[in-house]
Amino acid sequence: MKIQELLQNQEYTQKRVLENLICYFLDISRENLRISLDQDIEESVISKIIQAYDDFVVQKKPLEYILWYVEFMRNKFKIDHRALIPRPETEYMIQAVNEHVSTLKPWNNILFDIGTGCGVLWLSVLLHNPSFFIEAYLSEYVDYTLSLAQENFEIFKPRLGKIKVNLVQSNLLNFVKDISLSDSNLILVANLPYIPENTFDQNVWENVKNREPKPGICVMRRLTRLLSWNVSANFWFLNQAHNVFRNDDMAGRYFAQRILRKSRIWRSKNFPF
Repeated sequence: MKIQELLQNQEYTQKRVLENLICYFLDISRENLRISLDQDIEESVISKIIQAYDDFVVQKKPLEYILWYVEFMRNKFKIDHRALIPRPETEYMIQAVNEHVSTLKPWNNILFDIGTGCGVLWLSVLLHNPSFFIEAYLSEYVDYTLSLAQENFEIFKPRLGKIKVNLVQSNLLNFVKDISLSDSNLILVANLPYIPENTFDQNVWENVKNREPKPGICVMRRLTRLLSWNVSANFWFLNQAHNVFRNDDMAGRYFAQRILRKSRIWRSKNFPF
């Protein structure tokens, strides 16, 4: 079967997904897909494509888990069941960090990523701001999730320069008490669970409900409390909570504002309030 025949098959209605799967299993770019329509596909590869398509359409498995990667800020990061899938809107956080970093001097700056997941936040910040940070701390509560961040670190390590990277298994900021942060300028990012349980069902996609753990805003509350208790150095804190609540979720937006106002938070023009 040729690529064009498979794409024209009326049985497969999710054409964009089918194209992504064809590109993945044939190892061709989307740009080259259109000029390769006459290329033959081996039966074994067709079976893999169809199985992956069924996983997405029937089993509601996220495409990123099927392809084993997520594209974020024009880079491909390894992703699997060990971590949540970074959402496209999270890229606004990197834009906000870049905006803030452009106002600072590259002196004794340390990056923190709390609840790092697969590592897209801190890696993207470092890739967009080479030579700005002298050190980075990435914490994750679960060891197998931290191992995924380590794997992505190894992939991008050649592009990170001489920065010292510390991957720490810890609950939020509990590890901070064991390190010295005097005379440092800290930039902390966190994309932790932020959606209140009573609005969870209205604020997430179906595949998140089915595949990813149900979060709660209590994690963000604990983090802001730990910030005030454990961090005395100058710091700038950015999280996603105040960017992703729907406009009609007034209770969620109000609560996000309340917990954020208790911390010293620089507000970026990339965010609505």
